[in-house]
Amino acid sequence: LIGSLGGNILLSIASSAPNSEIRGLQLQQTNTAIRAQPVSDLTINGNYINECVFGMIISGNNITIKNNKIGTDITGTIDMGNFSDAIAIGSSSTNMVIKDNLISANLGSGISFFLGNNKQITIKNNKIGTDITGVAALGNMRQGIEMGNCDNGDVDSSLVEDNLISANIRNGIALRKGPDANFIRNNKIGTDISGNPMGNGENGILIEGCGFGFGDRTALNNKIGGPASGDGNTIAFNGIDGIQIRGRSPNFFSDFNIISRNKIFNNKSKAINLNYNAAVPLLPGNRAKLLPNLPKPAPIINSYDSAVLSGTSQPNDVIEIFSSTF
Repeated sequence: LIGSLGGNILLSIASSAPNSEIRGLQLQQTNTAIRAQPVSDLTINGNYINECVFGMIISGNNITIKNNKIGTDITGTIDMGNFSDAIAIGSSSTNMVIKDNLISANLGSGISFFLGNNKQITIKNNKIGTDITGVAALGNMRQGIEMGNCDNGDVDSSLVEDNLISANIRNGIALRKGPDANFIRNNKIGTDISGNPMGNGENGILIEGCGFGFGDRTALNNKIGGPASGDGNTIAFNGIDGIQIRGRSPNFFSDFNIISRNKIFNNKSKAINLNYNAAVPLLPGNRAKLLPNLPKPAPIINSYDSAVLSGTSQPNDVIEIFSSTF
């Protein structure tokens, strides 16, 4: 189906059409290829969506988006990007699965959550920023995955796993506004499918409490990697930090986020950067909120060999030791 960039929507699904499936179509050259707001029990499967403004704008419950190519030709190798976000999610969606898609070459973000408090979203086994082979860079011009935007949208209690997220112009994954209790595991962020350099332009992962107006603006209890084998992410070759966690102001902060068992290497600046907004003075009343993990001091390691680690830490600290080679 070919529309007009001055037109509106090629396919529109409303709440009066539950249990629908959109499958096997090529949708191009319109404002929005698919608009489904709000819907339930919708499957979007195996479509080619390119050269639109938005690939799709979706909200609702129990929605599956799988096996689509959004921003490339049918082969998954040639740039035919959409002019804004490939997949835009809003209006407090729940129980959504986004899996096995190729999402690349778009002028916005690959996946963005732009409105409402979205929960229980699974983003799994997608290629975001590469071609279908995972070897060539196509990128997206903003974030690979934008889980909140410091304005009206954020994501809680969601899972991002087994994705390849590389070559995006800004961050691989950006959790912004008030994202809480999300789990990011077993992704390759900044490499190609084989682990070769293909960095994102800014950070591999950014967590930032920020926003305007009312509502939750704190980024709390997110996990990057975890205790089990296979939980760790590979985060490498990115243009600033591997992981950056920061607060925008004393009221918009980022705390209690766990980073565990990841491989973080060859990023341009720091592996892990607990940062703050340098435009806000570090006064006694706001210092603990602006600097992540304060007033808790970092552990001090005095010596280490293959058997004994010596140093000081606070009660209940967990100290993880990693090799510099893999």
